[in-house]
Amino acid sequence: MRLFSKRTARWSSLLAATALLLVACEPEVSVDPRTDYWAGTWTCNEQTGDLAPQVYTVEVDLGADPDGVTLSGLYNQGLNFTAVGTVNGTALTVPEQTVNGLTLSGTGSYSILTDRVTYTLNINDGGSTDFTTGTWTR
Repeated sequence: MRLFSKRTARWSSLLAATALLLVACEPEVSVDPRTDYWAGTWTCNEQTGDLAPQVYTVEVDLGADPDGVTLSGLYNQGLNFTAVGTVNGTALTVPEQTVNGLTLSGTGSYSILTDRVTYTLNINDGGSTDFTTGTWTR
């Protein structure tokens, strides 16, 4: 009986080690936040701001830098209105920049659970600043 117990214990140990090795050899899946979270066409539902409420399309494309994106259509200015931003995981930063005479800056946060972006965008037309907030959905 002891011989059977020893063999069973050895085989169990060998089986467990093999299973562990197989699990450890699975390839890692790389996540690129720009393509997995951000890139695509979004419907923006602007909830606060001088022109709110309004709904319009925003397109997010890959930028030239490894963490860069281009944002077209912000502030309901049409898809020819293109700003640049950077992403760090689920966070978007739109650094201050001037596009077609409007100075803008803002931030966004992507929710993996809801596939939704919550954003703030500040727009200055040279006279006053409009503070907008809203959500993007696909």
